[in-house]
This record gives sequence, structure tokens and C-alpha cells, in this order.
Amino acid sequence: MPALLNGRLDLAALLAPVDPDAFRRDHFGRKPLHLKGGADHVRASIFGFDELNRLLAMHGVWTPQRLKLIINSAPVKPGFYLHERADGQSFANAAEVEVMLGLGASLVANQVEELSPGAGEAARVLGEAFAGHVEANAYCSFEGVQAFASHCDLHDVFAMQLHGTKEWRIYVNRALDPIEQIQGPGAQALIDKIKGPVLMQVRTEPGDLLYIPRGFYHDALASSSASLHLTFGLAPLHGMAVIQELQLLARELPEIRAYLPDGREDPAALDDRLARLADAIAGLVRSPRLRDQIRARQRRLAPRAHRPFLPKTPRLDMWLRTDRQAELVRDGDQLLLATAEGGHDAGPFEEELGWIIAQPAFAAEHLPARFPWLNEESQHRLLALVHKSGVARPQQG
Repeated sequence: MPALLNGRLDLAALLAPVDPDAFRRDHFGRKPLHLKGGADHVRASIFGFDELNRLLAMHGVWTPQRLKLIINSAPVKPGFYLHERADGQSFANAAEVEVMLGLGASLVANQVEELSPGAGEAARVLGEAFAGHVEANAYCSFEGVQAFASHCDLHDVFAMQLHGTKEWRIYVNRALDPIEQIQGPGAQALIDKIKGPVLMQVRTEPGDLLYIPRGFYHDALASSSASLHLTFGLAPLHGMAVIQELQLLARELPEIRAYLPDGREDPAALDDRLARLADAIAGLVRSPRLRDQIRARQRRLAPRAHRPFLPKTPRLDMWLRTDRQAELVRDGDQLLLATAEGGHDAGPFEEELGWIIAQPAFAAEHLPARFPWLNEESQHRLLALVHKSGVARPQQG
């Protein structure tokens, strides 16, 4: 894994030989793409059976939600491979998992980006590039075994083949920007009816990448004695995030909190109120405040990994909170850091200043650690604002 350890893993390496700009223009969110790699490609070094075996041997990690076994598209009953501890929590037993795999089960290990440096780095690269939350799930299956029936995902899929081969079928029809799965006893029959004919039939080999935008129906079948691939599920924000943020902002408006007129007795009054509410909500949607809230959520979707250098620790530039009262207030579209001595333009630092105000002390090094999107110039601007307002001061000596 030398390319990963040396920090050379980036979007260009993950998408090679396709240029990232071409990928965004021609494929992202639009149509599937199969990229050939080879066993020496960086994608093939991200994860492997040695890493999977190491992770499966870890006790107290694999909960029923995190590790699943599938046979013929149906989940294996937990009692076959899960043990309950004295505290009532259940975890997978690696030895019994191995037995079930020998009986023909397929394995799905979820959220391996939290446990594997290679998977975590690839997830970080994809999350930063596309402003989305990314989870990496490892899929291990064996020749002729189909773990899942045809389905579509609610997120984009980047499937990286690591060992063996797998046959994929992607179908012509696509669910339009789905945010929930088809449910009910007839769900699979309905999916099989609406998925249409095969659009692409692909065999992935070690180092290959298969990109499937959300909504495309697909299925897969192991075509070698053992197949291992990582699926990176990428989920950027969609319009429901706007609705969620509006619910928070709208509570501040008196006209939102007020009782509605009785539309049974006076439909015209209700129509008038709804029209005025529509204008108020439209104003919120267009406001810089909502935009900033969405941007803040997008920043938090892809946290940056940090590798400590213990036992070495950094020298800290400590700041002490003063006794000056301060709060963040809105003056129209402008955010102000308000004190008894006046207001200061808070710029884009609402989240950062809110945190600083609540601390009795902090290190300047806290800022890039807690808010990794701050570059060096932004950190200097933020500290200058805090100092000028009298909210905090550098510790002397």
C-alpha cells in the first residue's frame, strides 16, 4: 500500500485512466462507467483479503448492523453467526462466519472505511471531491453466488474489484433520483418488471472500477472461486436537506409560528395566509443564511483524516476567553459578532465563532483540527476578529 502511505491517493488516481473533469462532465450522476485497471493499479492495493481477515478477527466490532451474511438474496438468521454477550450486545463470531461462508453465504462488512486506512483514504478522497458522505462496504462472495437480487441504490456506487472476478448487469431503466426503496411483499417482482433489458454487462477484475449512478437497477454474480470488492457509496446532499434546514430557520418567523385561519369557514383568509407564507419561505430559500447552512452541512459530510505523530505533540498557541459577553446576531443578511462595545462583521465564521464563544480557552491549533476547511488565511482572519472584538486574547508567557 505504498501509494496510500505516501499520500499520493487522489481523485485522478482513483479514476485513472479517465480524467476527473471528463468523469464529472460525461458520467457523474448521468451514466455508468467501467474502468479497467489491473492487479498493479492503485485501486487494487486499497484493500484485500489480508485486511479483511484482520478486521473480521477483531472482537466487539461486528454488530448485526455492521456485518451481514446473505444466501440466495436472503439474510442469514443472526443466530447462526452472532453471539450475545453478558451485557446484551451481539457481535459476530469470526469462526462461525467462516463456517457460513463455507456453506455458500456471501459476506457484507459495512463501514470498513472506519477501520481500514486504505478504504478510509479512498472514502475521504471521494467525499471531498463530490461533497458527499461516503461509506465503504466490503463484499466477499464465491463462484456462482448472487447475494442480492436486482435493485437500485439511493446513492452513487463506486465498486472497486480487489480479488477475483465478478459479473455485473446494469439495466436500461432507472429510478429518478430515488430517496426511498420500493417496499412491500411484491417489491422484487415490481423491480424485475420495471428494470428493463440489460444496458451493460461487465466483468470486473482486480484494479477495475465500476461506477453506477444512483437509481440504475443492477445485480452481480461472482464468476471466480472467490471475489472481493469494495463498494463506496457516495451520498451528496439533495433537496430534502433544504427542507430540513428550512424547518429550523422558519421557526424564527412569527408568521410561521402563528395559528392558521380556519379554512373551513374562511377559505379566502387561508389562501391569503398561505400566499404570505410562501413569500416568507421563498425569502428564506434565497437567503445567504440558508446557503451558508447548506455549505456547512456539505463541509461536514467529508471529514478529513488525520494521522497523529505520537509521542510527538504540537506546541500550542493558547487563547483565553475573556469575560466579555458576546453573541452572534443577524442584521438582515449580515452576521455580526455582537458585544457591549458594538458589532463586528462575522463574515463566514458562524459555526467557528459559535464554538469559540462557548470555550473557556482554546488553542489556535484547535481551529484547523475542528474546522478542517479553514485555510491558513481564514484562520488568521478569524483570530484577528476574535482579538479585535475582545472576546479572547492570546495567553502570555
